[in-house]
Amino acid sequence: MSRSQLHSINESRARLGNIGRDAIYGLLNSGQLNGKKIGRRTFITDESLEKYVHDLPPFPPRST
Repeated sequence: MSRSQLHSINESRARLGNIGRDAIYGLLNSGQLNGKKIGRRTFITDESLEKYVHDLPPFPPRST
């Protein structure tokens, strides 16, 4: 089993540039992030955060 780190919603928000709670739950609800439940708490794995960031489109270069 891989040693995946779990991040709370607030930790995940911070890792994604301090996005809002609604935004992180929107990503979870749309399936762009995968959550894990432990009791009432929701956690997001390193792999899920890394895949989401990797799949983001590149910033477009400025035309001159």
